[in-house]
Amino acid sequence: VVDTEEAIATFQQIVDNFPESDYALQAQLQIAKAYFDEGKYEEAEGRYKEFIETHPTHATVPQAMYQAGLCKFKEIPIRERDQTKTKEAAGYFELLINKFPASPYAEQAQARLDECKGKLAAHDYAVAEFYLEREDYRAALNRCSTILANYPGAGWDARALYCVGLTHFYLDEPEQAREALEQLVEEYPSDTNAGSAKGLLAKLQTSEDQAPAGEN
Repeated sequence: VVDTEEAIATFQQIVDNFPESDYALQAQLQIAKAYFDEGKYEEAEGRYKEFIETHPTHATVPQAMYQAGLCKFKEIPIRERDQTKTKEAAGYFELLINKFPASPYAEQAQARLDECKGKLAAHDYAVAEFYLEREDYRAALNRCSTILANYPGAGWDARALYCVGLTHFYLDEPEQAREALEQLVEEYPSDTNAGSAKGLLAKLQTSEDQAPAGEN
């Protein structure tokens, strides 16, 4: 069994002694991989980042970008915690997709980016739920609006639409509430909140019907 620290030291010698050679480039990537395999993601990401910055035109840059993103991805916490690592991972994957769309790593990066967006949306929804429980409807609305604006298609659209409709309902903003709730019912008729959305729409209609003439 090869000792990781020993392997890293050997690769580092190659980098130090033959800095201009192709072997040095490969050794740099091997050092990053060794740290990654050990679960030392911060050290690995630092090495991949250094490689990308030092050799921006090298053929292995897309791979290094993907691996750097993966280092951050491996450190993503549960949805209630700060999601800085998720955003950083997404940043690497987006950069790879935009700069090297034809790379075989771009497809893998897209899949990971979609996962990141789902996790970011889940985090925002968890925060929205926190505000809903405290009846801070404006703050909850802002979070759910963020999900719809930044992470469409990430699997949280229906829940976010219901949250938007519900908060507008409580904030006495009937037109905005109706728009979100009708979109939910139309686009996600089988969603668990569709029934509740129909109930709120019925209440909005009743309020409108009962409003004195001139208020409509």
